[in-house]
Amino acid sequence: MQIRHSYAGSAAKANTEDKVKELPETELYQHEAAAAIRRLEAGKNRHTPIIAVTAGATPEEKERSLAAGMDDYIIKPVLLDALSGTLARWLPGAVKNGRQVLGDAFAETAAASQDILPSFVPEEKKAELLQTVGADPALLSRVLAAFLRDMPEKLAALEAALKEKDAPRARLLSHGMKSSGQFVGAASFAALCGEMEEKAVAGALDGAGELAEKIRRELVKIQKELAQ
Repeated sequence: MQIRHSYAGSAAKANTEDKVKELPETELYQHEAAAAIRRLEAGKNRHTPIIAVTAGATPEEKERSLAAGMDDYIIKPVLLDALSGTLARWLPGAVKNGRQVLGDAFAETAAASQDILPSFVPEEKKAELLQTVGADPALLSRVLAAFLRDMPEKLAALEAALKEKDAPRARLLSHGMKSSGQFVGAASFAALCGEMEEKAVAGALDGAGELAEKIRRELVKIQKELAQ
């Protein structure tokens, strides 16, 4: 089995079979990409399993994903057990055990001390984060470093979108930031980004500048802790 990574739907078409390369060149996100693939498959004896991986943990988001033509739904941060079960369900011929896709290194989550986790991770999220990184301190460090590297740029882009009153762009950015915060266990940061996403979805950006400042202050707290 090969695993290929694409940032968005428009890039994913270059990583799929020729028939999917017929997708338009415009930027596609997961729902639009799924719907486009299903249109291309219409009338053909072919069905490509599509699994939504999203931080949108709501019944509405699940319904939207399934309505777009996706087959299943996994909530971020993705846990090994959930991913294993889903892969085994949709790729029974290729995956004897879903854990095989992740390689032997992730076959069993190592028993590790929670001391490797930063203090901003809530107690109820610690086991989840340990499983996500395979209880590997080196991997956790890389994940946190990526978070620290990417979030200031994304926050600046979000603030620019708010100044331009670009609600769709603000929604996309805040959703991604929420997902990143959830992945590293930064619950307060993720919750604030979730509030921003809700505002953007509703097109109600009044007061969004103050909320963006709260997000910035929370990010600074995380930066200070991880710098110690």
